[in-house]
Amino acid sequence: GANGVFNFPAAGTHSWGYWGQQLQQMKPDIQRVLGAQATA
Repeated sequence: GANGVFNFPAAGTHSWGYWGQQLQQMKPDIQRVLGAQATA
């Protein structure tokens, strides 16, 4: 699609803390694309 967003934190490591935060930011887009109902 055309909605690519690239957000590279200034400091970060390969760890779940960063991945989880980014996943939560992506959640609305993922739900919309999959046709899933938004959750809290």
